Amino acid sequence: MLESNATWLPLVLSRSRNFLDLYAFQRGPKVRDPFEAFYERCYIAFEGDEESVYRMWDHYENVGLWSSDYPHHDAEDAWEALELMEKHKVPPAVQRKLLGENARRLYRIDPVTVVTERIEQYEPAKLPW
Repeated sequence: MLESNATWLPLVLSRSRNFLDLYAFQRGPKVRDPFEAFYERCYIAFEGDEESVYRMWDHYENVGLWSSDYPHHDAEDAWEALELMEKHKVPPAVQRKLLGENARRLYRIDPVTVVTERIEQYEPAKLPW
């Protein structure tokens, strides 16, 4: 799931499970638990400023994909996400998953570049008009 943000995921899965339980007497064949089905088959993208993802990192550890929201004017780089993950004490192994390992697993790509420090005073190139 891309371009949907991710904060809603635990709520929607919980509500889905509640309705399955509520109407269990009406449904025929066994319907899979929404959490199991999602976490087995899906991924969800989140933007760097979605603090709820970092507070509930255990819900997103294996399915969350950080996205920059580029090329929108308010897009951020990964440093904002890193700062918020530190603030919410997301374990380093989970940070690695959210910032790239999950995406590499989904798309079956090998890691190529690792950036270890933020460039200070960076200004992107401006095109002449």
